[in-house]
Amino acid sequence: MVCPESFEVVNALPGKEKPSVQYLINAAGFGKIGSWKDISLKDCSSMIDLNCKAAVTMTQLVLPYMGKSACILEICSTAAFQPLPYLGIYSATKSFLYRYSRSLRIELMGSGIHVTAVCPYWIRDTEFISNAQETGNSSFIRHFPLASRSRNVVKKSLTDAKLGLPVSTPGPVCTIHRVAAKFIPGELMMGIWEFIRRI
Repeated sequence: MVCPESFEVVNALPGKEKPSVQYLINAAGFGKIGSWKDISLKDCSSMIDLNCKAAVTMTQLVLPYMGKSACILEICSTAAFQPLPYLGIYSATKSFLYRYSRSLRIELMGSGIHVTAVCPYWIRDTEFISNAQETGNSSFIRHFPLASRSRNVVKKSLTDAKLGLPVSTPGPVCTIHRVAAKFIPGELMMGIWEFIRRI
C-alpha cells in the first residue's frame, strides 16, 4: 500500500541534505492471483497505485538529484512481456512500468543517467508468492517451477545496470520469455500461459 507521507519526506530531503543519488531502485510492488471477481477493489487499486504511480512519483522526485553515471532500476517483471489472465492487473501494471522505463531511458540519453528495466521470473525466497495467493481463489496458479533466488536476481540486475543495459532478465526463464514474446503473437502466448498455469 502506498503511503503518501513518504513522498513528502523524500521531497523535503534535498533542501536539508543536498543529496547526490547514485542508485534509485524502485522495488516496491505486489500482485494478486485470481479472476476479476476474486480480487478486491481495494487490492486492484493498490496494485496500480504502488506498482505504477509510486514508482513514477519516486523517480520524478529523485531524478533532479542524479548525475552522470547514476543508475535507475525499475523492478518490473517477466509478466510485463505479455497479458497474463488470472494475474491480469499485476501484469498490466508491470507492462506500464516496463514501457515507462524504456521511454525514460531515451529521454535521459546524454545525461549520463542509465535506466534499466529489471524483469525477473518468480522469486521463491520473498513474500511475493504467499501474498499473491491471499485472494478469494488463488488456485488458478498453483505451481511456480524454476523460480529464482533473490540473491541471484539482485547480483545479475546490478551487473546489468552497471553495464548500462536497457533491460535485465536475471534468469533463463525470463530471458526466454522476453525473446519469445517478440516473435510469438499475443493470443498464442496467452494460450501457452494457459497450458503452463494448469500444470
